[in-house]
Amino acid sequence: MSSDWEELRTETGEVYYYNYKTNETSWTLPETEETLPVSEKQETITTSTTTGKWEEYTTDDGKKYYYNAITGETTWEKPNEIIEEELSNEKLAEKTELSELDKTLKSKPVELTGPTSKTDNEAKQSFLKLLSDNKVNSTWSFQAVMENLVDKPEYWSVKDPVTRKQLYEEYLVSKFQSELSNKSLLLENFKRNFNEELRKLEAKNLVTYNTRWITIKKLWIDQDNPIFKHSMMSDSELAAIFYEYTDKLREQHEKLLQTKKNQALIELSTYLRQVNSSLVEKSQTWESLYENLINDSRFQSNKNFQNLTKLNILQLYENEIFPRRIDDIKSQITVISKINYRNDRKARESYKKLLGELEIDADTEFKDIIDKIENNDAFIEICGRNGSSALELFWDIVDEKKQILKVKKNLVDSVISTMKNGNTYDEKMWESLETFSNALKSTRDERLANLDLTLGDGGKGKEITMIYTSLKEEFELKKQQEREKYLKKMDEDIAKFARWIYDNDRNLGENFLRMEGTRFVISNRVNYEDEYEKLSKFDQFKPLKQYEIELSTTKITKKIIEEFVSEYNKHASRKRQSSITSETNKTGDKRLKTGVATVLNY
Repeated sequence: MSSDWEELRTETGEVYYYNYKTNETSWTLPETEETLPVSEKQETITTSTTTGKWEEYTTDDGKKYYYNAITGETTWEKPNEIIEEELSNEKLAEKTELSELDKTLKSKPVELTGPTSKTDNEAKQSFLKLLSDNKVNSTWSFQAVMENLVDKPEYWSVKDPVTRKQLYEEYLVSKFQSELSNKSLLLENFKRNFNEELRKLEAKNLVTYNTRWITIKKLWIDQDNPIFKHSMMSDSELAAIFYEYTDKLREQHEKLLQTKKNQALIELSTYLRQVNSSLVEKSQTWESLYENLINDSRFQSNKNFQNLTKLNILQLYENEIFPRRIDDIKSQITVISKINYRNDRKARESYKKLLGELEIDADTEFKDIIDKIENNDAFIEICGRNGSSALELFWDIVDEKKQILKVKKNLVDSVISTMKNGNTYDEKMWESLETFSNALKSTRDERLANLDLTLGDGGKGKEITMIYTSLKEEFELKKQQEREKYLKKMDEDIAKFARWIYDNDRNLGENFLRMEGTRFVISNRVNYEDEYEKLSKFDQFKPLKQYEIELSTTKITKKIIEEFVSEYNKHASRKRQSSITSETNKTGDKRLKTGVATVLNY
């Protein structure tokens, strides 16, 4: 039976096996092997030191505990047996150190100056002063003190090695307490020393920008690092200082990486623009450019390009390559646009020249000329061009003709107004084009000197014809509007007189009426001529005399009586409605009283 293998358990209760001689671990026990007793609370083992029946273990978070393999006892406190053995080993180590140092001193004797006999207190003070003068701090281990100060006379003022180590420990405690009075200085010094330790690890590639605090913490526990061992700061505070340091490393790393990327982007931009521009020219899209680029042998062989990601190359494409391609396309479009603009202008000039050869007047329509131009090169060339179309250019000429005609028409209208003012105007001039032309000629007005008033065939006199037609339409429209206004005024005056009769001589008017159903109508016995004689005697009838030219006296009288009957019915309807409302209110009051009486009788 072998006792090299020990049965242990994880936090979840799983059993595994540990060989404390070879430091091997296994989930299964090797064949022909037996195990030591298992501990219920055993953690994952990282280090182990055996002292008699007690064994020291360290958990994953760096905390030490002790296990008695014989009794199965587990404790967080260091057993007395281990403490006694450590003190014994320490004394042995001191003796060993002393013997090693003695060898050094033999090869390099120390010359003692000054008095050699000192009291114990003076010797201790001399040793402490040596530590202070050499700026020993918590980063110095006692081994470092011996290695650096062993050749100093003050070092040997204290003869006992154990006493020297005790003084070293007391010195560190005293130094910490003195610094504690100035907390900011203490923290500053500690942080500086802490970072110095990290720089040492960084120089050995043990600390990088992505190192975790738990890793360094385990390392320092294993190394018994003095700055970590004597620190009074909490684990979270130490972690904060550590990550502040690694953040700077990460920032430096990212800055360096970005510098490399920027340099690589500059090189790649130059490569695509000057060295191998065909890659860009034959790639119509970003995807095709990227595919061609990563398969390019020169790109693959350039180590700097390996620092670039696909996103970096895409950003280069968006910021430099794509804008250049857009600028090239815009330049090509500008050149083509200028050429097209010149060709468009030439096509319009040729088409205008073609239209100038045709007879186009203010009343000409496009359908009148299309047969003459549809096969002409000038017309075909302008179709589909930018700018004004063939139809728009035609209407431009027609509008110009209309403007000229309008000026001449206004001139003729001005001459006619002069004729009206001079009592030479006669409406018979509108009976025909010939009478119109002759009337204008008879004025011999100088304003008509440039107007051709001659009538004839073959288009001669077409201009005066259009002027005559337009002015005659305006004349007839004006006459019609004046007549409508006149008739409206006549109806208003007749209605006004009928209302006056209703208000002032209703008895006279009632002779016109007869009842038919619920309305009044004109009596069949009315003699319009007799009634005219009665009505025309009133002074209020005089304004109606002027309308006897338009209407006969009988028609005027009939319209007056019709208006009177309408007015009479309107007022009678209002009275009936008012009477019905009043009767309804009375009936409602009676019903209300009857209802109240019924309620009271009940």
